[in-house]
Amino acid sequence: MKKLLKLKEWLTPEEAVYYLSTEIGEKVSVSDLYRFAIDEHLTLSVNFVNQAKVKVGQVVKIHHSELRSIEGNNFTDEELSEPSTLPLDHHIHVADDTWVALSPEVTSIRGVWDLTMLGSELLDVENHYYQQTSGVEVILSCLEGVLIRQGDVVCQLQTNFNDIEYQLGTNTKKIIDDELCKRKEPLYSPSGSLDDYDHILVVRTEEVTRFIHSMKSTAAVDKPLTSRERNNLLKLVSATLKYADIDINDRGVIEAIVKITELNGTAFSDDTIRKYVNQIKDLA
Repeated sequence: MKKLLKLKEWLTPEEAVYYLSTEIGEKVSVSDLYRFAIDEHLTLSVNFVNQAKVKVGQVVKIHHSELRSIEGNNFTDEELSEPSTLPLDHHIHVADDTWVALSPEVTSIRGVWDLTMLGSELLDVENHYYQQTSGVEVILSCLEGVLIRQGDVVCQLQTNFNDIEYQLGTNTKKIIDDELCKRKEPLYSPSGSLDDYDHILVVRTEEVTRFIHSMKSTAAVDKPLTSRERNNLLKLVSATLKYADIDINDRGVIEAIVKITELNGTAFSDDTIRKYVNQIKDLA
């Protein structure tokens, strides 16, 4: 599997969990994979088998003073009790002063893109997770649409308005249809789901490898020291103290070591230092 893994740019969720289970030594399910992605431990990606339409953008910082101030209700023309702010045209708010600035043009993409988990793609993954674990369907929506990225490039998935199924009154639907017929160019709107295009969820091979390394590193840190490792560490500390001409049997040595740790920015209490000094003495 390792040899074949090097030849693959991405893995299906089933392939990814098989490899993870083998390397970690614990059974991992596809629902676990979705949970890792939701909790931002692992980056999930999408492979658009055929072309998908998007607006291309990038992450930018925008100060509050740069936003458009709105003082009246757009629908009733009534003055608002408190002015509100709106982003600049083609900008999406993602966090604090962070925005995604989108170009107005719609273009085509295909291939593998990473899920940002900032828009509707998060709801898609949550739906996969809950469908597998409890059968519950996620019916929430997200105004930001589907946001995907490759490096510094962020895209918002777009869907042709003609392809959207909507429930409207007869008169309203006729007005919209008439307006669409007048337009020479298609009218696009943010996609509500990855399902608007042919796609499969995947995990980049390099991301699987990174995740495995992080899991193994965590396991190594959390693994308690054996008696031999503990004794070797105490011997190392003892040798360091002797090299620094510090005799652990001297009166006042505890206070001296405490002072050294404070000066180093890694202060320990008297009791902690005394405990380790006594353990070093027991090894003698």
